[in-house]
Amino acid sequence: MSNFYTSVERYGNTILWRGYNNGERFSHKVPFKPSLFMSSKNATGKFATLNEQIEVEPKKFDTMKEAKEFSEQYKDMPNFNLCGNTNFIQQFIQERYPDDIEFNIHDINIASFDIEVDISDDGYKDDHVIKVRKKQI
Repeated sequence: MSNFYTSVERYGNTILWRGYNNGERFSHKVPFKPSLFMSSKNATGKFATLNEQIEVEPKKFDTMKEAKEFSEQYKDMPNFNLCGNTNFIQQFIQERYPDDIEFNIHDINIASFDIEVDISDDGYKDDHVIKVRKKQI
């Protein structure tokens, strides 16, 4: 069975996460504690910058707001290396789905609305009807 997401959005310090787990639809509101990386004298060598010139250590934040404020506070400081993905939605997705995502298109409900309305001088018509049909995949 496949596990995949259909929507991930940030709402304050939480992530609104929808998807499918073994064919079952889910919808969760979860707090997310992001990580950023900074240079450290006590670096273990496990993490380094992309060019591998500086060893860094992860710093876990309690909230996305705290991580953003920390990033903004130190962004212009010389000789202070702060690295990592500040797009917390992408960071969340990468943590939850580190490998390739396989999905079944038949598990997903897809809807499309194309509403056309006559807005001539007469305004809206009282007998206006919206028709919805299910598209077969």
